[in-house]
Amino acid sequence: MQISKLKWRCRKGLRELDILLTYFVEKHYNNLTNNEKELFLELLDLESQELLNIVLGRQSYDVKFQNLIQVITKKNKTNE
Repeated sequence: MQISKLKWRCRKGLRELDILLTYFVEKHYNNLTNNEKELFLELLDLESQELLNIVLGRQSYDVKFQNLIQVITKKNKTNE
């Protein structure tokens, strides 16, 4: 998927989440494995509030997303 289209999909209507996801796509998406990219697209299909709660550690989620969520939150905390 093109980065511009992916960035559009990252717009979930919650400013904090939009910033977090867009930054991640701009800086790190191209370094993901194909499997991680597919999982990221699945994450984007979640409801906005649910995804925000997952990223903030307020809600449990399917174990298949565990590594990707850790990557997203780590990369954004350290601004690498």
